[in-house]
Amino acid sequence: MMKPPDLVRALLASKDADERRSLLIPRSGDFYITVVELLKEEADRERLRDPDAALEVAEVADEVAEFAAIPRCWALAAWARANVLIHRGDYAECLRLYREAARFFAAEGDEIELARLLSNQAFVLKNLARYEAGLRAAQKALAILKRHPTSTFLASTLNGLGILYRLLGRYEEALAAHTESERIYAALGEKARAARVILNKANVLRDLDRFTEAIHLLKQARAALADRGWDLEVARADLNLGITYTRLGRYDEALAALDRAEKGFAALGNRMEVAVVELHRADLYADFNLYEELLRIPAPDWRLFKERQMQWHAARAALHKAHAWRRLGEVARATELLDEAQTIFSHIGDPIWARLVALERAALWCETGEWERALPLTVETATFLHDKGMPVRAAGASLLAAECHLALGHLEEAARRYREALGTARELDIPALLYRAYYGLGRVAQRRGHLRKSHTYLRRAVRTVERLRRRLRMEDFRIGFLEDKLRVYQDAVLLCLRLGYEKEAFSYVERAKSGALVGFGLGPRFPGDEALLARLDALRERLNWYLSRFREEGGEPYPNRETWQRISDIEREIARTWQELQRTAPLYTSPERPDLSTTLTELSRQMLGSLYEGLMRPLMPFLREAKHLLIAPDGPLFEVPFHALHDGEAYLLERYEVTYTPSAGVLRLCRESRRRRSAGKGRPIVVGYSGGGELPHIMDEIRAVSRALPEALILMGEEATLARLRELTGRSPLLHLATHALFRRDNPMFSALQLSGGEWLRVMDLYTLRLDGALVTLSGCETGRHRLRGGDLLGLSRGFLCAGASALVVSLWPVADISTALLMERFYARLVSGETASSALREAQLELWRYEEERDGRLIRPYSHPFFWAPFC
Repeated sequence: MMKPPDLVRALLASKDADERRSLLIPRSGDFYITVVELLKEEADRERLRDPDAALEVAEVADEVAEFAAIPRCWALAAWARANVLIHRGDYAECLRLYREAARFFAAEGDEIELARLLSNQAFVLKNLARYEAGLRAAQKALAILKRHPTSTFLASTLNGLGILYRLLGRYEEALAAHTESERIYAALGEKARAARVILNKANVLRDLDRFTEAIHLLKQARAALADRGWDLEVARADLNLGITYTRLGRYDEALAALDRAEKGFAALGNRMEVAVVELHRADLYADFNLYEELLRIPAPDWRLFKERQMQWHAARAALHKAHAWRRLGEVARATELLDEAQTIFSHIGDPIWARLVALERAALWCETGEWERALPLTVETATFLHDKGMPVRAAGASLLAAECHLALGHLEEAARRYREALGTARELDIPALLYRAYYGLGRVAQRRGHLRKSHTYLRRAVRTVERLRRRLRMEDFRIGFLEDKLRVYQDAVLLCLRLGYEKEAFSYVERAKSGALVGFGLGPRFPGDEALLARLDALRERLNWYLSRFREEGGEPYPNRETWQRISDIEREIARTWQELQRTAPLYTSPERPDLSTTLTELSRQMLGSLYEGLMRPLMPFLREAKHLLIAPDGPLFEVPFHALHDGEAYLLERYEVTYTPSAGVLRLCRESRRRRSAGKGRPIVVGYSGGGELPHIMDEIRAVSRALPEALILMGEEATLARLRELTGRSPLLHLATHALFRRDNPMFSALQLSGGEWLRVMDLYTLRLDGALVTLSGCETGRHRLRGGDLLGLSRGFLCAGASALVVSLWPVADISTALLMERFYARLVSGETASSALREAQLELWRYEEERDGRLIRPYSHPFFWAPFC
């Protein structure tokens, strides 16, 4: 006769519900109670390893309970299902099932089981941010269990109690509860369960800014959980390591830990925890001024928090968005979201985060110049956080208070606050606080007239910023890192000039401009993770397919909403994979400011003259003997065509050979790259793709270039592929690309040149090319457009420089078809005759400017307007 364990094995081995039903026959009530108990035990064993498999077991328990129609079976099955759903984030349903089961065991007088269910309810209530209700449930369970022999149930309840104490800001009680829970588990030989307690204990220590202890415990717990194969808990350990590293400013380690956590949760199908990882990754976006990226996190990811009644997480999401909108200057939006977050944190009784929302509100008032209004809030928050034993957060509040004092002229109080924060930052080695404290003290000293003392502080601030930047391997983060720190360099430059330290001033200018690009160096990088490279290629092909598909489906210029969402999702996945690749082979980039609001095609000679008066006239006394101007613009000046500026008599190009560089450091790298290139090596490569005939002028341009470069290798039509470029570019001294260009201001890494077969050559693809010191010409429209962040260019130009180009010819605005072909033919003819690229381009532009032809019996100069001859530089 089949025994309960035999039936359980048979049920779990069955292929479907019909087969399982055939195994269920009338038996005694105790028989099926035992079967459901065994199924619950199996689901509990499996849920930490594989929640999906555990849910299947719980569903079998439901089927058996339904067949047996015994109340105890129903209660056990509900309990089993709730235990699994808790790991899938379905907290409202968990609470309903736990309460249903608890009612049965309360009626039965089974105290132990009732206490266990109360403890489980406390955990769910915690996730629903109903802390006081959770605390009452946990305390009730604890009172019951203390009347019985020591057990794992008591240890579990103490662990849950500790979590609730922490969330209520009762840290000493939290540590005591976790310590007692850990002791009981250890005494009972439950090493893995003790490790779960250690995770929570580490979170308390992190909240108390005891980071070193927290990291030690998290690593210890992670190892024990991994040994047990509890993948869900391992992912949680990684999540908490990521949060802790973020607080410390150890950003690469933070991102690596968060990525491991996301992969772990995703492998288990836990969408809710994946959204939680994204919530904490947003802390990194905020730290690196990537506010648009933060706001691009898909709304459904964070809507889950509201749908699942996870109030704390919903409030954190609102606070993140408020911070982003504040930094983007959207005061009304930021205020609305701050109100939402404040309401939630106050309602759930989280005093710490309610104060942090208040601090964000004070920062908003500071940005709108309401210093007197912000000051008391910052001081109160600093005192509150200090009293709670949170020195790092208190130091952050003190720094904001110091900014208020400085703005209001309270120099003594500002200095005291800065020194206070400096002490904490030094003691705990928090560079993000350290540079702000040094910078503040430098400004205080300057206001007092102590210029040399100010110089010392500002120099230390710059050093600290650069120490932080050196830690970063992730390109996206280096891109945004310097955005809110440029003012440190700017003030250091101005102070050095006042003190007569011209060389040092210039060094600060250089370090702030294209610093990440210089740190990266020029030339391709080949990450070693072949699996990641394969995934990136597969994603790129999917993206190309979608981009080509919407054109094929009716020729609409824009994809429909569903296709656009898929494109956005794929781009996010590509960006994430790209970040992973950079950790295996670091790439260093840089940071942005607003573009000029007026397009260059609208600039009249009068405006060019006005720009000349403001930008060049003051410099002319120093340029009397010069023949060649090398211009390293800053900020929006990157958009100015200096060679087309007019002094009232002539264009600057008529008087000088003009070339551009992002910075002196980049120029040095380009020259080194050119020197390394072998003389006469390889054939020029000319790539032309007309978009299936949509851009017929490209064919004219290619023919014109071919006349000047008869030995060139021509890749036209189907030959114009990324694979062919990768194959050939390392051997060529010159690459000319005539194709449609797309600049993505919203996401410059996805700016691209169109190739055949629906392919796009994106900025990130350029890192896989080997240009080896080649001259690159991009004749498409606006190939020189970019965004600026923190002194660095973002766009196609940057990508080609990183791939190893020694010089670039790009366009600043949409180019005219015929004039481009004429210009390029003349440019290359001069280049092959031995002229330098800058000289050849200048002479070609002057020739086009002077070009005459007869129309209606009279000579005209059709290309004399700068629109035709000046877009390329």
